[in-house]
Amino acid sequence: MHDFDPAQIEPGWHAWISYLVDKAPSEDPVIRYQRRPWEDRDAKTIPNYTLTRGAYKPYCTVKSKIAMWEPYAVERK
Repeated sequence: MHDFDPAQIEPGWHAWISYLVDKAPSEDPVIRYQRRPWEDRDAKTIPNYTLTRGAYKPYCTVKSKIAMWEPYAVERK
């Protein structure tokens, strides 16, 4: 129902929420967000996939330097 994603916050509002600036973007024309001419008009925000199955997982091609210890028990006689 309520799926809030911090990646959807515009940069000016993020600066205000993080106490980087004193005035909100609605009050300060310098940090007010304006769509640039080269930006896509129907652009959708990219969701933050952290801690999900869609998160980036690097692919390592290097052999591990550390071998995992596998304990074994000797059978009793």
